[in-house]
Amino acid sequence: MDSFAIGADLGGSHLSIGLVDQHGRILDYQEIKIDNLASPEITLDILAGNASRMKEKHENVKALGIGLPGNHDSVKGICRFSPNFPQWHHVEVAPYLSRVLKMPVFMLNDVRVATLGELYFGAGKGVKNLVMLAIGTGVGGGVVINGSLVIGNEEAAGEIGHMTIDLNGPLCNCGNYGCLEAFASGPSIAAHAAEAIIRKQSVKLREKIKSLEEISAKIIAEAAGEGDSAAFRILEQAGRAIGTAVANLAVTLNPERFIIGGGVAQAGEPLFSGIRKELEKRLKIIQPESISVLPAALGVKAGLVGAAAYAFLKSEVTIL
Repeated sequence: MDSFAIGADLGGSHLSIGLVDQHGRILDYQEIKIDNLASPEITLDILAGNASRMKEKHENVKALGIGLPGNHDSVKGICRFSPNFPQWHHVEVAPYLSRVLKMPVFMLNDVRVATLGELYFGAGKGVKNLVMLAIGTGVGGGVVINGSLVIGNEEAAGEIGHMTIDLNGPLCNCGNYGCLEAFASGPSIAAHAAEAIIRKQSVKLREKIKSLEEISAKIIAEAAGEGDSAAFRILEQAGRAIGTAVANLAVTLNPERFIIGGGVAQAGEPLFSGIRKELEKRLKIIQPESISVLPAALGVKAGLVGAAAYAFLKSEVTIL
């Protein structure tokens, strides 16, 4: 009999939850809008209600896996804090849900589980050593060595966005200066685009928006695709920042593949062009062509599928 796991991806405004089989196929899916300012109990009860429905509807559901932004103690199932949920401090997520659902519950950082999703069912399938970068509002990551996800002493392995890539760089939200996130996150790219519009350097971008608040990586990519040189340059510069981090990771970990996910990764060729150029510039000890840099394959479902994969792994169920 096939085994199933429930995967949940808990974001700042939406909860995605689904029943996943051992092949990574989503057989039951629900997306629910949530209030990130609500108490943990309210949000967890919404999650529990949907998980309970899936558990009752399907047989042989082994466990629930959860991807949640922030810093956690995955062994105890405790969320220490989450930037997306201001009220979540030392919340016993897994113990609470396990009691309610009467099933094993496992929790991990959202980008780490997305990395597992890509490893087992996406762009990293068949690869033993890889690094994933998720470029969005922030920059997260995950590291896989010899087929195993690296967690780290404080479960912070993969916080690639806070790697310093410029000693004299701008202030990052974390308080450090020169972090990758300060150069390549969605807000930093949007800020550069806004500056280009204010300086009247980009006609296409100015035509596409009514206010500066509407700027997104998607709009910048559209302008770049229509020949706007300023838009192309902004995305390529973000790619160069990512490429610098990738080069550092390449000589530190020597993985065979880097996977670039998140909303900003959808900017496409200008971003990946910048990454490739920086790798060719910086990699001397190893050959740039020995490393593949690919876009993520699972899109917004990577976290959900990866959370289910994590539940399978913790339950010692074979992933097919």
